[in-house]
Amino acid sequence: MTARSGSSPSRAKIQRARKHIGELKSEVQTFLASRPFEIAGKSDPKTQAIYYCAAKVEEVPLDLSIATADIVRNLRTALDYLAYALVVAGGNYPTRNTGFPVFAALGIYKAQVGEKVQGMAQRAVDAIDALKPYKGGNDVLWQLDALAKIDKRGLIPIRALTYRFRS
Repeated sequence: MTARSGSSPSRAKIQRARKHIGELKSEVQTFLASRPFEIAGKSDPKTQAIYYCAAKVEEVPLDLSIATADIVRNLRTALDYLAYALVVAGGNYPTRNTGFPVFAALGIYKAQVGEKVQGMAQRAVDAIDALKPYKGGNDVLWQLDALAKIDKRGLIPIRALTYRFRS
């Protein structure tokens, strides 16, 4: 796929992630429809306050962890493909360190961003800097990166699904 055809490897990865998200939504709905957990209320005899706890929790199916990992990996890879394309667009060759910079803290970002963006036009580097791709700056990017790192070592552990209570 080329930029001329209106597509790019980054966009293709994002589209793939969207497909996985649709599939994951369906699988999550099926899982939740099976009533895999129950919430029970317990009353404190001294204060009469009601506390809620899980009375039953079934294990999340392995397919949900795998689908989640596929989504995370596709989105994180799309960022790295973008970094590669920005270096090429800058008229340079990517290095083995080329990648979309995401770090655990601003200080680490400042110290190490140069090797990730080497060869990019300054305008591209400024745009990445503006995203604040580090913990405490752009936590969505940081969380995506952290999950991708977890996925490299094993499946992303999905221990619970969010359930919203309406009052």
